Amino acid sequence: MTPQIQVSEELYSRLEKLAVGYDTPEGVIERLADAALKANQIKASNSNRADNDTATDSRDKKKKVQPKRITEAMASQAGRLGDQLYSNRMSEETARRALVDMGMNSSSAHIYLYNFVAMMNGKVFKRSMKIADIRSYLMYIEKKYGKRICGSALDSLEKHIQYAEDQGFPTKSKKDLLLEIKERLL
Repeated sequence: MTPQIQVSEELYSRLEKLAVGYDTPEGVIERLADAALKANQIKASNSNRADNDTATDSRDKKKKVQPKRITEAMASQAGRLGDQLYSNRMSEETARRALVDMGMNSSSAHIYLYNFVAMMNGKVFKRSMKIADIRSYLMYIEKKYGKRICGSALDSLEKHIQYAEDQGFPTKSKKDLLLEIKERLL
């Protein structure tokens, strides 16, 4: 039998605020637990590294780990997997794992999948992606679903632009993309 836990309404409300996309409370808790475990591993690793730093050349200390870049292939695959997630042919977890297996960061995979589903539903997406990847999503949606659904995706992008402006982020290139595709669809 699966253990049951009870949480206060206040904690449940906090969990709801952390949910992204189709998250369940269990999914939020799992993501938080994974992040905490990873943070502990990094902390332990940094502690071990600090102990060994005295034997390390000072030039090595200055090296920074570069974040993984999201490649065009990763972004294209994220769009296809996002489409399967949107049409309920794949779970978010399975889609995310497939992207992680390609080398995409787990958080980025979640964002890219969530953004695709939000675009298909004409809803605001709050996390940004590269302009080329937004363009790729819009082209994929137009080609597969036609102008009407692409119009919903453009509405989603417009809502994203408004959100980004409200947060003080630059939006010129996104506005340019929005206008370009709207003009082409008319």
